Amino acid sequence: TVSLGGTGQAPVAALSPASLDFPGQSVHVTSAPETVTLTDSGGLPLTISNVSVTSPFAIQSSNCPSPSSSLPAGQGCTINLTFTAGFAGTTFGSLVVSDNSLGSATQTVSLTGEATVSFGAQLAGTTSVPQAVTIANGSTTKSVTVTSVTATGDFAVASNPCGVIVPGGNCAPMVTFKPTAGGTRKGALVITDNSPGSPHMVALSGTGEDFALSTNQVSATVAAGGTATFTLLVASQGGFNQTVNLSCALPATMAHATCAVTPSSVTPSSATAATPTVTITTTAPTMVAPQFRQRPDGLPGVPGLFGAEPWAHRHVPLQMLWLLALALLAAVAASCVSPLRSISARRSSPLQLSRIARALTLLMLLAWAACGGGPAPVHLAGTAPGNYTITLTATDPQASLTQTTTVNLTVSQ
Repeated sequence: TVSLGGTGQAPVAALSPASLDFPGQSVHVTSAPETVTLTDSGGLPLTISNVSVTSPFAIQSSNCPSPSSSLPAGQGCTINLTFTAGFAGTTFGSLVVSDNSLGSATQTVSLTGEATVSFGAQLAGTTSVPQAVTIANGSTTKSVTVTSVTATGDFAVASNPCGVIVPGGNCAPMVTFKPTAGGTRKGALVITDNSPGSPHMVALSGTGEDFALSTNQVSATVAAGGTATFTLLVASQGGFNQTVNLSCALPATMAHATCAVTPSSVTPSSATAATPTVTITTTAPTMVAPQFRQRPDGLPGVPGLFGAEPWAHRHVPLQMLWLLALALLAAVAASCVSPLRSISARRSSPLQLSRIARALTLLMLLAWAACGGGPAPVHLAGTAPGNYTITLTATDPQASLTQTTTVNLTVSQ
């Protein structure tokens, strides 16, 4: 018996990496190339019989041997791949190399491409029309099972019909865009499935149309009776160009003051901010002279007795009773002044009565004079000293967009 021994030789092929991803691509725009390396780690040359790739992936260039040619043992070569999306969404595909490798006659690289979905301009706070995002299985041999589809940012999945995608099949979740602010808004559609590299992300983008509200200064100080002015800045965001209504609200504690915005509505443009003016007017406290009322006959009135004129009342006032009482006392005093009599008993009584009547008359005249002065000056209150916060509001009635800002006003004495 003769023992025979030896070492077997065979080509051993490998492709790396096992998967490639082309994220964030624009529709109909070819991506930058990504590279796959084919190596032969065996002891014999590797003969390549075929190299294929599923569309919309393509081989841009390769230094690997052409079909029916061999790659020397221990050597490697590269294949450069690109992705050109035909629609917004995700596409699965593969690169397949057929050869005479030991153990497996084919080597495969899983490919995934994601094309950005753009929603264009949308008013902030409003929801766009749903847009389809296609998930396509470009493989000719394997199914793809989608387990979930979610969205991030200002985007939402309105419906998701995806499940098992057969080879060459596709599905199309519907996605909406509701911007929460102005300017460029970005998000992603996250697709979880059983393919290499999962989860896959499709870039989502849109522009929110809104406006910003601010002031040229945040505070001012005026004396009571003075006027403060502020300049509002209404700036467009994301191309917003609609009419905005403006208003000003004083706090309830800020009495005897007014606030106005001029003009009361503006239309900002993307190039220039609108600059309406806010005017806050305060009131100084004052003393006002009494007002004299007109008499029924058209003659100027005078300050009335005890603060009112007799003709200002429908009923007989207290002043008229005073006049009657004075007349009666005057009559008594006049009747008591008679010729002196010789008898002292008869003379003392009339004289004493006359003196009493004259004294009472004098007292009543003094009382009338004291109470017959005009009314006191009237005090009119002004804006009380203090610190006040004024709220400025801008509203787009069509889109129900509202922005607010505040300014502080200090009123001194």
